Amino acid sequence: MMMKPSRFNFRTHYQPTNETLLFNTLTGAFFALDEETIAKVDGIFNSRDSDNEERLIQELTEQGFLVPDEFDEVAVVLERSRLGIRDSNRLDVIVMPNMNCNFACPYCYEDHQKSAMSDEVEERLVTWFEKMIPRFKVVLISWFGGEPLLSYDTVARVQEKVRNLCQESNVSFASHLTTNGYLLNPERAQKLTELGLYSYQITMDGPPEIHNQMRVLRGGGDSFERVMSNICYLAKTHPKVSVKLRINYNDFNINTIPDLLHLFPEDVRSNLNVVCERIFGQEYGKFLDQMPERQVATTVEDIYEYARRLGFTVTMNDLSPGKLTYCYADRVNQFVINYNGDVFKCTVGKFKTEDRLGFFGSDGTIIWEGERLNQWNSITAFEDKCLSCTFMPMCMGGCRKLRGIEGTVGQDCTLPFAGLDKRLQHRYAIECGQDINLIIGK
Repeated sequence: MMMKPSRFNFRTHYQPTNETLLFNTLTGAFFALDEETIAKVDGIFNSRDSDNEERLIQELTEQGFLVPDEFDEVAVVLERSRLGIRDSNRLDVIVMPNMNCNFACPYCYEDHQKSAMSDEVEERLVTWFEKMIPRFKVVLISWFGGEPLLSYDTVARVQEKVRNLCQESNVSFASHLTTNGYLLNPERAQKLTELGLYSYQITMDGPPEIHNQMRVLRGGGDSFERVMSNICYLAKTHPKVSVKLRINYNDFNINTIPDLLHLFPEDVRSNLNVVCERIFGQEYGKFLDQMPERQVATTVEDIYEYARRLGFTVTMNDLSPGKLTYCYADRVNQFVINYNGDVFKCTVGKFKTEDRLGFFGSDGTIIWEGERLNQWNSITAFEDKCLSCTFMPMCMGGCRKLRGIEGTVGQDCTLPFAGLDKRLQHRYAIECGQDINLIIGK
């Protein structure tokens, strides 16, 4: 059988041991090879000097570094994407009970307005859930905004109803809340966890002097101390609670992130999952800062490793294979419900009624606006350049919304992988029990 090297092979040099780290972005296989072995591997990849290397060829083949000539690896990724997009087992609903906010963060892209979900829209939403839930095996309801806890009573009421509907239909239920954390006091944290809400995302953008400039209370005042206190209490309310500690960064605050991490008590860190996200401006997908791509990538990789050392959970930039879609909004059975009953797909936007894909009718069904939903779903998951990209299985095509607006995800789509070499080096050093020289946290 004629063999060829996988198009998804990625390698980097590990200087402390003078080894080559070989990683496959499709299978997740990871080899550390000395000079002699990598020379043999290269000989095999180049169809030379492969005599008496049956065992090495077998190992390379089993791990996906070497594949049959006729094997179409891209087709495997495309099929994964199709299955993820068309998954009929899971209903994923993001509900925005208002578009208000008690913060006035300078980088926020939303247009906040006095608003709240009416009793009528709430009733239509619950009626829709009654019809939809029995069709699925898993239902996930996520709360977003605005600041959803400005509508705490609505959140608690609908959360309980949807949970009970899932129980009645023997459907698995999960829920998530994205909040700035200011209104998540101990009483509310206790009540929401009792209602099965265990997953949260709360943003802190640095130590107090930085956070209070970036996470600004509407009307003035500092937010750091209260948000920190609420996070620490929430993390201890229930063994299942997990808090995604989101840190939005640019060139102003990126180097202060280690200082923030040190302020969290050690006994809550394992319940906090650190996620760093680069700030973009009002123009969707465009970064305002001028940080070089490589600098950003390597710094963020070091921040994640530093967070691990401090006892935090880190699941971002995972090296595990099997990603199905780039984003939740790719999935056919995913919807964003605005407070007024308008239906969208993506949570990044202005949520103008004229841009909606549909809306709730009086009988609790969604009335779609012409072909807008079909047009969204028909946006291709991949561009031509994706088909020859080493990172295709880890990316899964990039942002559908950006591709729909611009026709392309742009030239900086590989930014999340600009530090992949450092990520692999960190992993190998940890496995070997070796020290890692980090550029941050000193």
